Amino acid sequence: MKTIPFLALLLSAFTTAHAQNLLQPVWTTNIHSTEYVASLAFSGDSKRLASAAIDGYVNVWSVTTNVPVRSIYTRNGGFGSVALNSDGSLVGAGSGDASRMWSVSDGRRLWIAGESSADDLVEAVALSPNDLWFADATRSRRYINIRNMLSGTGGFLEGHSGRVVNLVFSPDSTKIASASLDGSAILWNFLSGATFQKLLHPNAVRSVDFSPDGNVFATGCDDNRVRLWNVTNGTPLLTITNTGALVKFLGDGSYLMSLEPAVSHQFKIFRASDGKYMGGYTNTDALCFAVSRDGRYFAFGNSSGIVTLAWSPLINEGFTRKGRQTILHWSGGSGYYQVQRRKRERGTHWRNWRQPTTATSARVSDRPHFAYRVISLPPPP
Repeated sequence: MKTIPFLALLLSAFTTAHAQNLLQPVWTTNIHSTEYVASLAFSGDSKRLASAAIDGYVNVWSVTTNVPVRSIYTRNGGFGSVALNSDGSLVGAGSGDASRMWSVSDGRRLWIAGESSADDLVEAVALSPNDLWFADATRSRRYINIRNMLSGTGGFLEGHSGRVVNLVFSPDSTKIASASLDGSAILWNFLSGATFQKLLHPNAVRSVDFSPDGNVFATGCDDNRVRLWNVTNGTPLLTITNTGALVKFLGDGSYLMSLEPAVSHQFKIFRASDGKYMGGYTNTDALCFAVSRDGRYFAFGNSSGIVTLAWSPLINEGFTRKGRQTILHWSGGSGYYQVQRRKRERGTHWRNWRQPTTATSARVSDRPHFAYRVISLPPPP
């Protein structure tokens, strides 16, 4: 059919799979004033978001309403890391040389652990998905503390020769992963204290993350590469180049998002199966980010104290043809979508095509003078 090549050009948003380079914020707040945001975390149920900044505040919001739920202040130094438990009722954070745990409902501090050196700094914290364990790591001590979430007591893991800068528990809460400036990432069976896998890199490792099914492990390195590993045996699966050093899985684990926080502050999105670059976001000034477990949101903080909550990247996965129709395919985003179209002439506006939908595909007729795209909408109440 002669119109196919022409239509493929007009449907450029769907000819090859890619992420829509259109950041779709849900809300933005400058509650941290002008101090940079150091860490963000979603609760396990994706209903709350916490931020930590060097202004000495930890803040917790309701994701859907942008209503501050709790603001916590300490005079012991700025916060460098934060974590929420499964329902957002507990928030843990590292401030100065100590870790602390609070009840979000009333702001009551449950425990404090550390305070061994005024010059030390808690660089990483994590809470286990099963709400049993809290982990932290400080700048001077090269080991990882594993604490009871409610009491703050516990033991520690040793194995790194450099600073530990990132921690994450596996989805089943049986392992913890650590990233270190010594060029290694370690998978630990923390219940036994054994090193499960030690993965070596040519440069400092800045971030670690597990896929949602717990089978694949991602590391972000200062050599601008993200590496994927088999969790069971440590076998390297894939190396993705030209990435940022901070990395997290998106949604069901089919895609990854990386951030280069030092210079470009650019987000990049990659397909986990083959490392294909899908697109990204520029001009964000982002220093840190977090991804919600339900796959709907990501949040980032910048050097001006601003926190932005946005819909998860919307991935246009291409199109298939059936007879004289084209079927568009997409994933990610808010879960509630609007297909739009416009005439090919420049200067025309995108107009809604049909009604909003929760489907992840749509049939459009082969009409060569239209182009199509999909955007995320706020889900209906």
